[in-house]
Amino acid sequence: MYIPIMAEPTGVFYPDGSFHNRIEICSRLAEQAQVHRVTDDPAVKDFQWWQEVAIRRQAERQEVLGIPAYVKIEITAQRCIGIANIGDVHEGGDRVDYEFFGRTVEQIKSTKNVYCNLLGDLADSFFFIPAVHEALMNLSEQYEYLRAALNELKGKILGAWGGNHDLWASRMGPTMYQDFTKNFNAYYFEGMSCEDIILNGISYKLVGSHTHNGFSLWNHSHASIRLRNDEAIDGDIFITAHKHVKGQSTQYVAFADGKVKPVFYSSIGTFKATDSFSRSKGLHVQKREEMGGDGYILFPDRRIIEQCRTVQEMCAKVELYSTLDHCPFDEP
Repeated sequence: MYIPIMAEPTGVFYPDGSFHNRIEICSRLAEQAQVHRVTDDPAVKDFQWWQEVAIRRQAERQEVLGIPAYVKIEITAQRCIGIANIGDVHEGGDRVDYEFFGRTVEQIKSTKNVYCNLLGDLADSFFFIPAVHEALMNLSEQYEYLRAALNELKGKILGAWGGNHDLWASRMGPTMYQDFTKNFNAYYFEGMSCEDIILNGISYKLVGSHTHNGFSLWNHSHASIRLRNDEAIDGDIFITAHKHVKGQSTQYVAFADGKVKPVFYSSIGTFKATDSFSRSKGLHVQKREEMGGDGYILFPDRRIIEQCRTVQEMCAKVELYSTLDHCPFDEP
């Protein structure tokens, strides 16, 4: 009888001392499914991918919502033009001088060759307690009031600066500046921005900001002086708002090439005579003489800037100068 000789089984001893032969190992491996990744997981992106997304979206947002720091505005005129600067209306407040604001809007609208800049905080924009207790109108009504006012000035507005009250409202959704550029064909700014007004080829650089660093008991236009020194040394006119304290000044500035030019500074006033905040600071109820905006007159045939204390004074002078057959600064 033939008895086969059995070969030694082939297998593997594991660290725990157990032994599994080749048949057992092959059987177990056959039962295990194996998945090989052919393409990357679409949910996993590397830094380079995210970097490209961030840069592309930034460019797209700047194209749609970009806020310029410098713009050119070309104006052609046979006579001088006026630039009114108004802001800090704080519409909706119960102590706003609405009659004064309405008259200012009407004067800008009805005076030929007069344009305007808006320096922010047109609406009170309060949506929190206790500030809303002093409001005559809610936020939606404030916006409707101001849109109606700006419609009166359509074609006259050069630019508008957002103020801190405006940015409060932006936390709750769209503000009154939504579609501002499209509706009024004017620029919208935040922070320091320069309007390079080219009048018959003559450049007048007006630099504005709702607010800027610095305040002085001795010179109420101090913030606008800081604006020039800190941000735009080559400007001609510097305008700030926010402090609700009106002031103007002029300085002659010398340059390294020997040239000298006058530089003009303004801190414009408010249309809000008082509120609980100002009273808590011990401030007086403001009178109309110290409130409201100011104005500048620019000449088309030579580089002359005339500073005016009020919008009303500026409008009156533009009307007067339009009747003259010579520059008012010439010898008769």
